[in-house]
Amino acid sequence: MRPTARHLITALSSAMLLSGCVRPDPMVISQPAPQQRVAAAPESEPATPKVALLDEEPEEDKAEEIAFYDLAQAFGLKVSIDLVTGRRVLRDGTNTVVVMPSTKHILINHRRFPLEGMIRWKQGTLFLPAESSAFLAEWLERRPLPQVAHDPELFDGSEPGLNDPLRRARTQPARAPRVSKATSLPSAWRINSNRRWRYIVIHHSATDVGGAKSFHASHKKKWTNGLGYHFVIGNGSSTGDGQVEVGPRWQRQNKGIDGAHAGNKRYNKYGIGICLVGNFNKGGRPTPGQLVALRRLCRALMSSYGIPARNVLKHQEVRRGHTDCPGKHFPMAAFKRSL
Repeated sequence: MRPTARHLITALSSAMLLSGCVRPDPMVISQPAPQQRVAAAPESEPATPKVALLDEEPEEDKAEEIAFYDLAQAFGLKVSIDLVTGRRVLRDGTNTVVVMPSTKHILINHRRFPLEGMIRWKQGTLFLPAESSAFLAEWLERRPLPQVAHDPELFDGSEPGLNDPLRRARTQPARAPRVSKATSLPSAWRINSNRRWRYIVIHHSATDVGGAKSFHASHKKKWTNGLGYHFVIGNGSSTGDGQVEVGPRWQRQNKGIDGAHAGNKRYNKYGIGICLVGNFNKGGRPTPGQLVALRRLCRALMSSYGIPARNVLKHQEVRRGHTDCPGKHFPMAAFKRSL
C-alpha cells in the first residue's frame, strides 16, 4: 500500500515524541474527559432556612411551662372537666379558674388574663405557660388562714379571732400580693428573734397519720427537746387537714434551742423545719389543704425574716444522698413558683 500524507504525518509525530522533542498535547493525543455542567454560583448565596429536626423541639417548646395538675395542687384547687369541650374548671370554694386547652388565656374569677404561649398537650400532659402561676398567686382571693393548734401543755399557737372566717374576710384585702405585710405571722407565733433565719426546709413525716403530739413523743426518745420540727401541718388524720401546729423549738429559739430536722448543723441552726403529715413516696400526695397552709406559712416566714424563695428547700437538698424527703410526689417545682 502506498503511504499517504496522513500516514507520514502520524509517523513523524510519533518519532518526535519518542525523541523528546515535543511535549504531548492532551487535546491532540488523549481523549478529553467529558465536560460536566456546573451551575454558576450566585453573587450572594441566600441564607438556608433553619429546619427543625424531628427530635428537636421548636423554640416555643423551650419556654418555661408548668403541668396543669401541678398548678392545681400547688394552689389547693379541685379540678372538674367538661368532657364535651375539654374545659378545665378549678375551684377552692372561694375562687374559680377556667383553663381551656389550645388557647392563650386563663380566666380567674371571670377575669381574662392573656398568656404568652399556648395551653397545650405534650406527651399526654396538659401544660400552661409558667406565668399562669404568677397570675394565680396575685389574683386568687385569699381564704382565711389555716387553723392554729392550741395545746397549753405543749403548744401555744392560738390567737383570738384567727379561726373566724367572716372576721378574717372583712379585715383582709380581696387580693394578696405575692409577698406582703398582709402575710405576716399570727401574733402568737411572732418571736422577738435574735436568730437570723435563712432557710425553710420542707419535710414529710413518711407516715400516713400523726401530728405534733405523736411526733414529739417519738422524738423525745432521741432528743431531750422532743419535736425536731418547728411547724407541723396536719392531713386530717390526727389533726385537721391543713391545721398548723407550732412546736416548742420555735417558741424557745432564743434559749439556744436549735431545730433537729435537717441532719445538718447549719440548716438546723438557721433553717425553719416544716413537716407535712403523710408519705409522699408510696403514691401519697399532700392534700390541697396542706399545700394552701404551707404556701401561706412559707410566705409569712419569708416576709417576716427576709428569706428568698431560692432558700425554700426540700430536706433532700440539705441532706444529699441520705434521704429523699419530702418524697417524689411532693410538687416542689410548682410549689416554689407559687410563692
